[in-house]
Amino acid sequence: NGDLIYGPNQLNAAIGDIIHFDFNSTNHTVTQSTFAAPCSPLAGGFNTGFNQVNKLNHTGVIFRDFEVTVSTPLWFYCAQTVKVSHCHAGMVLGVNP
Repeated sequence: NGDLIYGPNQLNAAIGDIIHFDFNSTNHTVTQSTFAAPCSPLAGGFNTGFNQVNKLNHTGVIFRDFEVTVSTPLWFYCAQTVKVSHCHAGMVLGVNP
């Protein structure tokens, strides 16, 4: 729908759970960060990179999976900054917040 969000924007997950990111449109990322620096990449953290362009907006075409390996909170954001910072616009995700 064009909103700059992850849906849902928070979830609870157990160790071993797989979080499935399905990129439906434009060029977004899922980049791991920290609570202290939510719009900065975590060194060595999960990062899909900018390769998720799905012009036809079909579900299941471009996706990445992330396996939860800890029970502590995890933080993610979209690193896209073209036109507007997606992170600052609210495109963030908390896992076990």
